[in-house]
Amino acid sequence: MKEAKELDRERILQYLKLDVQDCVYLYIDITNYGISSAHMKVWYTEEDGELSLVAMKYYDSYQIYSHKTDCGLDGLCELLRENPAAMVSGRKDLIERLEGELEGYTATYGIVFCINPSGGSQESEFQITQATQEDTMDIARLMCSDDNFAAHYTVEGLSGQLADRIRTKTGRSYIARNDKGKLIAHIATFAETEDVAVVSGSVVLPEYRKTDVFVQLDSYMGYHMWQERKRLYAFANSKKMIKLQKMYETVCGEYGKLERRKQF
Repeated sequence: MKEAKELDRERILQYLKLDVQDCVYLYIDITNYGISSAHMKVWYTEEDGELSLVAMKYYDSYQIYSHKTDCGLDGLCELLRENPAAMVSGRKDLIERLEGELEGYTATYGIVFCINPSGGSQESEFQITQATQEDTMDIARLMCSDDNFAAHYTVEGLSGQLADRIRTKTGRSYIARNDKGKLIAHIATFAETEDVAVVSGSVVLPEYRKTDVFVQLDSYMGYHMWQERKRLYAFANSKKMIKLQKMYETVCGEYGKLERRKQF
């Protein structure tokens, strides 16, 4: 695989943009951060002078994409063996092929949803606002009270990430508080460009899950995204979340991720 240079950036973005639902993090990160930095590198392969595969390493994870289901993976496998990371993500069929080639990883598969924001009602009995950097520690504590987030984040680390996204305008959080000011629900865009965003970080305190606070919070965020005409995507891999999101959103793809098993 060839390491990409800044002059390759626009060509790569145009390639990714044609099928953005299958490479949304790749597209957003290259748009926001460019091709190469201290924490990010991009590689690509070509066939007959045309791009056939793009791989990006951002901190300790890879995102991969090819428009082909039968693209050659030898170069990518060599790259992953020489420069391993904690996680490799991409379209389901590509991850299935890598799962058979790479040792020491556990595979998980899920669904990509296209979210259709609309200009709904903004009225709510809860205090719903767009979060500021001062809210991020409370948000991180709420998220890490959920096992799904606690498995991947620390409170301090997550708070820093959320604050950084707000500061750099590459993501935003929306929160709901009860009448006593306690944080009870959260939803966020974990990555954004001018035209695309990924929705994640959804969590509601257990005692409020039978209320419609999440519906109201989701509607509030959706209204702002609708005003900005952004295309929204979300990822789900649990049966519960897939069933729930299929009730409201459109399936637009399947993804997979390989997580490196810890060595004891």
